Amino acid sequence: MKRILILMCFFASVAISAQITSATNGDWNTGTTWVGGVVPTITNDVIINHEVTVEKSGVGANAKSLTLGGSPARLVVRENTKVTVTGNISLTRSVDAMIFYGQQVSGKLGTLIFGGTYTASKRTQIRKRLTDSKWHLIGNPFNNNRVDWTTEHVSTKLRDNGTVLSLASYDDSNASGSKYTYYTNVIPLGSGPKFGTAQGYSISVSAPDAKDDFILQGEMHNGSVSYTLSTGGNGFNLLGNPYVSYLHANDAADATNNILRVNGSNGSNILAEDTIWLWDGDNDTWITKNLGDASFRIAPVQGFFVKASSASAFSFTKSMESHDETDAFLKSSDNRFEVDLSVAIGKKKTSTSVRYINNTTTDFDNGYDSSIFGGYASTLEIYTNLVAGNSAKKLAIQSLPNSDYENLVVPVGVTAEANSEITFTVDAKNVPTGYKVFLEDRLNNTFTRLDEANAEYKATVTNKSTDGRFYLHTRSAALSTDNIGLGGVSIYTINKNTLRVAGVNGANATVKVFSILGQKVLETTFSSTGVS
Repeated sequence: MKRILILMCFFASVAISAQITSATNGDWNTGTTWVGGVVPTITNDVIINHEVTVEKSGVGANAKSLTLGGSPARLVVRENTKVTVTGNISLTRSVDAMIFYGQQVSGKLGTLIFGGTYTASKRTQIRKRLTDSKWHLIGNPFNNNRVDWTTEHVSTKLRDNGTVLSLASYDDSNASGSKYTYYTNVIPLGSGPKFGTAQGYSISVSAPDAKDDFILQGEMHNGSVSYTLSTGGNGFNLLGNPYVSYLHANDAADATNNILRVNGSNGSNILAEDTIWLWDGDNDTWITKNLGDASFRIAPVQGFFVKASSASAFSFTKSMESHDETDAFLKSSDNRFEVDLSVAIGKKKTSTSVRYINNTTTDFDNGYDSSIFGGYASTLEIYTNLVAGNSAKKLAIQSLPNSDYENLVVPVGVTAEANSEITFTVDAKNVPTGYKVFLEDRLNNTFTRLDEANAEYKATVTNKSTDGRFYLHTRSAALSTDNIGLGGVSIYTINKNTLRVAGVNGANATVKVFSILGQKVLETTFSSTGVS
C-alpha cells in the first residue's frame, strides 16, 4: 500500500509598513534622505526628525500624514512648489517646525493642502519678500497669531516713521483719510493684539540690504473659516486668504467651489457686487476680478477687498483650495472680443475693460459688470458708464452683448488732476473681422482709431472729471460727428430735483420734459461741454 504524503505549506502574509522616517537632512525627493531609500508618496505616513527641504520649482511632496518631532526636525518648503497631505499634520518642535519661503519677489510662495487636523501651536512660519517701499495688501493665513510675532521678528523689515509702523488694518466706517489704522512701534514682544482671522492688511517693507521680508507665524486652519463683514461706510472690507494655498475665486477656476459663487448673488448673497478688488502695488493700480474673468485664483497671503450688502459671515472652505497657480496681477482672456482701454499720466497707468459676452445686457449684470474700487479715491482713474440704465455707476469692467456693436456707444470717464495731459491706448483682443475701435472726444470733435499697433490719443483735461467727453465705439467704417447723433448721451436723475444730461456738446442744446399724460412741464435751452 502506497502512502502519499501531502505537504501543506502556509505562508504568513507580512504587512509592509506604510511608514517612512527621515534618515538625515536633505531633499524630500532624494532617496538617501529616508530610511530604506524610498521617497514618500501619498500612501505613506511620514515622520521627520531632521531638516527636510522641498526644493523650489521641484516636483513637490506628498504624504498620507505628516509628523515632525522636536528640534532639529523641520520641513522647509521653498518657492514654486507644493505639498499635499491627505490626513493629519502633527508638529512637536516648539517654533518654526514648517517654514514656507517666498523670498524672491517673482517667486510664488510654496503651498500646502491637507485633509485632516493640524496639531501644534505657533509652529508654522511664512517668510515673504515684497517690492521695496511699495504698499501691498496681504492676508492672514493663520489662527491665533499675534501681531508682535511679525512686528518684532528680526527678519521683518517694516518701515518706521518713529511713531507708527507700515502695517495697518482697514475700517471703511472711519472718516476719509483715516480708514487705515497703523500699528505702533511700541508693541512689546510677548503681548499685544492678534491678527484677525481671514482679515487683510496693508503693508510696506524696506531694507538697506534689499532683503525686504516680512514674517507671519501661527497655526494652520483645520477646516472652514469665516469673516464677519461690516456694512459701515461704503461697505468695503479688506479680507485675506486664510490658507497656505491658492483659492478658487470665480466660475472659470471652479464652477461650484469658488468664493464669488459661494458668497455672491448665486450663493449666500451677502455681497453688493460679485467682485474682488486687488491692489497691484508694483504698478500702483487696482485690479478688478469678477465671474466673467478667465480662471482666477487668490494667491496665498494675498489680501483683497469685497463690498458687503449685509453684515454676515463671508465663507472660505477647504474645497476652494488649489495648488494651481494664478498670478494675482496677471490679466488673461479667452477668445472673446474684449477691449482694455488704458489711460496714463507719465509712468502711472490704469485701465478699464469692455467685454462682449453672450447673454449679457446693456444694463448692470452682477458678476459680469464691476464698479471701480470705491473705498477711497485714487489720483488717476478710468471707468465706463452703463450703455443703458441711465446710471452714474463707474465701472472697471463692463460686459455687453456680443452683437450689434455699432449701436453700443460706451461712455468713458477719467478722473485726473486738472490741466494734466492724459494718454489713451487700447489692447483690443479678437476684434470681429471688418470692425475697428475708435475713441471719440466730443470736446475736440475728434475720432481716433486705437486698435492699431502703437496707436494712442493725447488730451488735456481741464477739469478733474471728464464725464460726457469721451466715448468708445466699435465700427465697420470711419466715423465723423455727422453720423453719431445722440449716441451715448445719458439722461438721468441724481436726486428728485436734478436731471443730469451727459454727452451733449454744443451751444444750442434743448431739453423738454413731459409728464406721463403728455403735458410739457419743462423746456430749456443750454450750452454744454460734457455734463449739465
